[in-house]
Amino acid sequence: MESVAPARAAQALAPAPKRPAGSRRQIDRGFWFVRLVVAATILTLAAILVPLAGRWAEDDARAFLVRSAVETLNVQAETLNGILDKYRLLPPLLARMGEIEALYARLRPADPQTARQQAELIAGLSGALDVALIEPDGSLIASARGRIADPRGQIAEALDASAQGRLGRASLVLGDGQRAYAFVFAVKRGAELLGHIAILVGFESVESTWALSTNPIYLSDTAGRVFLSLQPSDPPGPEELKQIIKHIGGTDMLLYSTDYPHRQFSGSDPLPAGLPEEALPDILSGNALKAYPRLAAEPALREAAAILEETT
Repeated sequence: MESVAPARAAQALAPAPKRPAGSRRQIDRGFWFVRLVVAATILTLAAILVPLAGRWAEDDARAFLVRSAVETLNVQAETLNGILDKYRLLPPLLARMGEIEALYARLRPADPQTARQQAELIAGLSGALDVALIEPDGSLIASARGRIADPRGQIAEALDASAQGRLGRASLVLGDGQRAYAFVFAVKRGAELLGHIAILVGFESVESTWALSTNPIYLSDTAGRVFLSLQPSDPPGPEELKQIIKHIGGTDMLLYSTDYPHRQFSGSDPLPAGLPEEALPDILSGNALKAYPRLAAEPALREAAAILEETT
């Protein structure tokens, strides 16, 4: 026992054995390698996940906008249908009223003053842009507000439909450039045609329903493109215009605009400098026919577009 204790004491006081210098370097290199692998893995995952997250967010945002747009459009469509249905039903209802039939029967010879008073009353109660009482031959008896001044010139086809027992419809542009829509129905006594009653609806009041949404709604083609048109005012310079065309991917979304029916014209040139010559036919006519396919079905418009392409 006495010999064991000194041996243990000597062992405790003896210096610890040294590690080989190379083993620490190997451990350090191992740690750096692990860190490098972890960093590379993180960067790889970030490179994969960040674009995916962006696409997911973009898809979610697009789906939200589509849902909002569809909901808003449904509300607006119902509102528009309600407004148009109100005015569409009004002429047949009025034409069948005994007071209106009696009024037309008393207007022989025509009494414009009495007819005008009745037209003003109907216009005031209905909110119509104008109400016109018309002779069987299409001549005007009276108009509440003077917007229908020449029925045979403004709504001839609608009058023909009315005379055949159908609801006549006509879209027209008034003298001040305002667009309007007319509904016309025949006033009869038995089989005898006494005249026509026309209700004029201003498109401004109808189009105001598109302001129901505070969010903009963009309508595009199947490729997701929109068509742009602006009156020729303050155009960019040629170089800037080339850059704009490059950024938007070409000229197939540009439409020529005259600012019709306004008579003022900003600038001296109808087209800005810098537009490619080969793109002018499409800008002046071709793109419009793509944006409004129903126009392309009109022979006169196709012929006009062909003439325009030959002269540009």
